[in-house]
Amino acid sequence: MTPTADIRAAIETALAERRARVEDLERRDAGFSNLRLATVVAALLVGVAGVVVDGRLMAGLGVAALAFVIVVFRHADLLRELERARRAVSFQERRLAVARHEWRGTGSTGERFRDDRHDYAADLDLFGAGSLFELVCAARTWLGESTAAAWLLSPASAAEIRARQSATRELAERLEFRERLWLAAAPEVAKLDPAKLVAWASEPPRFPDRRAVRLGAIVVSLLTITALALRAAGHPWGAYLLGPAFAIHLAFFLKTRHAAAEVTAGIDNVEPALAATHESLAGIEREPFTSAPLSKARERLAGAGAGAGTASASVSVARLHRIAGWLDNLHDFYLAAFVAPVVFWRLHCALALEEWRARNGAVLGDWLAILGELDALAGFAALAETHPDWCWPEVLAGSAGGASPLPVVEATALGHPLLPPDRRVANDLALGAAPAAQLWMVSGSNMSGKSTWLRSIGSAAVMALAGAPVCARAMRLHSLRVVTSLRVVDSLADGASHFLAEVKRLKRALDVAESGAATLVLFDEILHGTNSRERTLGARAITGRLVELGAVGLVTTHDLALVALADELGERAVNVHFADHVEDGRMHFDYRIRPGVLASTNALAVMRSVGIELDFEGEGPR
Repeated sequence: MTPTADIRAAIETALAERRARVEDLERRDAGFSNLRLATVVAALLVGVAGVVVDGRLMAGLGVAALAFVIVVFRHADLLRELERARRAVSFQERRLAVARHEWRGTGSTGERFRDDRHDYAADLDLFGAGSLFELVCAARTWLGESTAAAWLLSPASAAEIRARQSATRELAERLEFRERLWLAAAPEVAKLDPAKLVAWASEPPRFPDRRAVRLGAIVVSLLTITALALRAAGHPWGAYLLGPAFAIHLAFFLKTRHAAAEVTAGIDNVEPALAATHESLAGIEREPFTSAPLSKARERLAGAGAGAGTASASVSVARLHRIAGWLDNLHDFYLAAFVAPVVFWRLHCALALEEWRARNGAVLGDWLAILGELDALAGFAALAETHPDWCWPEVLAGSAGGASPLPVVEATALGHPLLPPDRRVANDLALGAAPAAQLWMVSGSNMSGKSTWLRSIGSAAVMALAGAPVCARAMRLHSLRVVTSLRVVDSLADGASHFLAEVKRLKRALDVAESGAATLVLFDEILHGTNSRERTLGARAITGRLVELGAVGLVTTHDLALVALADELGERAVNVHFADHVEDGRMHFDYRIRPGVLASTNALAVMRSVGIELDFEGEGPR
């Protein structure tokens, strides 16, 4: 079998094992449900027998109640185990879906990151159903998704890309760690907004003198409890103390309640998410990483940063989780109504949170950022593991673009990552310094593959500059900016026609190149919204200026009048084309790129293929 087939077989075996585990736990779950019912019935029978037959049998009621409590706790443990087992199944299902190229609908679409004004996001299908983001991102946390999206939306430096590649390579081999990371991220972790949590942790203290406030709360609580106890016991002092104690208690409560509520508001209802965060951080701290980026990340978590003492990130977050758990107890009616007001429960939680923020507030953002990076890298690693035939691109050091040497973009057997292997056709690419040209003028008939080829190049560049593996046999490029004009649409809201929208996108490419940044431009059917004469003049001016600025890229057209632009630019540009042929009245395409200019067109053949009859001697189509 091929390496890909071997991986699929291994995943199918692992998935079968996880599913068998779930089935076994579900059978035990059904058994525990029956056992709980049986203990309740037994308790009822014992109670009835004790009343009707012999009162001494009532002693068995305690045994039955104890048995019920034990069964309930054991059942709760089993349900937690069952939930994790189901998550393990989902992890293997996602791996198999990516390996089989059946991942559409299995991951996050990243819709919240969609930005149609971005330089390339909309043109390259970066977000949405069946998008590049859904393929490469297997993140289980809000911050992991945000990190992956940020990497895809903005190119990194060559050094940062190599660091991500090193980390991803190691994570691709650490399957058990990636599965544990997936299992730790319970569904509740998606509710944790890291930006809000970090902002809360950075707030100035509301109780500067925490020791005095805590001591005051304890003294006032003891005074109130003593007065209540004496009053309940009928002691004379109870009547004298209760009024003053209640007044002092109320005054202390009113003075501290607003500050306590503000402190605790940022941590309310996040206890499950903090539990998952703690487990994930603990897993990272325990993992014996060998690559420099991952080892450094683990050390940053274990060191816990300035002001945090010797506690690691996981220990500190576990402490925050416990405090959040104390706050969650306030959802219990009896505790909130009768106990919490007397002992200042929320105030003590607020003071504990204030102390936690003083120790860890400055480094919480760093901890969550590391978790987000590991979560995002795990998605890249899953892609690398399930696609061993994809390459790790070589990212060249040093600046290129503008007055510097030309940026290089080279690839061998480059295909579109969103197409299934049986439909994917790969081609080679060479842009940059001689003997390669700066600009490829790509001609071709309708449906011949020009647009897909540009999207293949753009997707590969974006993935490479994010640190992910690329759908190619080999690739080499500088860190550069990508600007596309592939799927331009008019905007009624902005009052922009299709042509104006395209012109604005072309102007954006010129602005990026003029800034001195290394630039890759991908233009599909340049200026096709105007007449042939103005299209030719405009395309000549834009492509000539981009070449002067040191940009590299591809421009497609099915207007044969534009292919002369390559000749005008000399060795800096070259003509290539996609061909087609008609066989038995049907159009056929091989999607292979060839040197030179397309010698024929197919528009009339396409019209005939859908039943439009053409009569050039009459009045036209009929």
